[in-house]
Amino acid sequence: MRLLIAATIICCSSLATAQAYRVGDRVVVVTKDAPIKIGRDVVDRGALGTALTVTQVNGDWLRVSNQQTGWIEKTDVVAVDQAMEYFSKAIIKNPDNTDFVDAQALVRDQNGGVSFAIEEFTKLIAKEPNEVYYRTERANAFIEKKELLKAIDDFTQAIRLDPSESQWYFRRADCKADMGDLKGAIADDTEAIRLNSDYVDALAHRGYLRLNLYDYKEAIADSSRAILLDPDYEMAYENRGLSRMQLEDFAGAAADYSEVLRIHPNYHQAFRNRAVCNDSMGNFKDALADFKKAVEIWPGDVASSQGIAWLLATCPEVNLRDPKKAVEIAEDLVRHRAEYIALIDEWKSCETMAAAYAANGNFEGAIKWQTIAIERAHFNDRPDFRARLELFKQHKPYVRPAKK
Repeated sequence: MRLLIAATIICCSSLATAQAYRVGDRVVVVTKDAPIKIGRDVVDRGALGTALTVTQVNGDWLRVSNQQTGWIEKTDVVAVDQAMEYFSKAIIKNPDNTDFVDAQALVRDQNGGVSFAIEEFTKLIAKEPNEVYYRTERANAFIEKKELLKAIDDFTQAIRLDPSESQWYFRRADCKADMGDLKGAIADDTEAIRLNSDYVDALAHRGYLRLNLYDYKEAIADSSRAILLDPDYEMAYENRGLSRMQLEDFAGAAADYSEVLRIHPNYHQAFRNRAVCNDSMGNFKDALADFKKAVEIWPGDVASSQGIAWLLATCPEVNLRDPKKAVEIAEDLVRHRAEYIALIDEWKSCETMAAAYAANGNFEGAIKWQTIAIERAHFNDRPDFRARLELFKQHKPYVRPAKK
């Protein structure tokens, strides 16, 4: 296989033809490990895609400079304004050869990045408007520039030219999702899956979109299909876990988060979500361990810190309660991490503070913070909030009922 690849590179290098160059021209190496010589000695080898500056011309040889100065044959280079076309054609003929892909990326990065790529592919589209590769590569460049409408238009043109290619639907779906058109994105993912029933990325992506549209059962179905195709697909487990949590299948969700952690052992959010599942099932010791692990991995995980404080203050298992520690954590959250709390649910920290104070017998503080929690949870009238406030007014702490 290695010999075949090498032969392909040599064959494609013959596409470069000797042409007239002048001093100051910029050229790009198109022959793998092209020799750069001084006299008969090879002093360097040019990597595919490397840009060089011409400092002297002598027949079929060019004196070039980059990190090393020396002479290179004209047939081993093309002019910089021809390089994107050269490597594009090489990629079209040899799509599995990553050397050409890497070389084209190097050309782009050496010549202005994404704007250069858009400009060059626009020229190529004008020359060959029916070449799908040029459309999709320009679409990729538009995505990098966050010009998603233009990317969608290019993928639409690619689909028009090649309607049987599933990946163009999937890529367009990704753009639509980023623009908030979730239903349009689902339609594109569905077409990609129709064309390729084993398209695991499209299945996982559609599952994610359905989760965001609250279609939890269908999200689970898509994620499960993706997992059957790829048992190590982390995002599919995570999305299925989130969907199962919404349907209160906490055992199933916890199992999914365990799979996420098998694949990604230091993912703090998976520990946090599994903690929530364990807490909901009454597995308080496991929940506390997972919340603590999440904070250990990322000390800024406010939601997990809240979970720890809430458990320590309200856990029905007496041996796990630690009111003093609960107050310490809650005060740290409210007084010293306002910037985090503002980004999450501020009322949760206030409610946690109230429960912690009540557990310590500070009912005046508990009443104060529970009242603030009610005021800040304005989006939803929570009878349980008010019930706890009445409990604190009676100088009683709040302890959650034990799970049956």
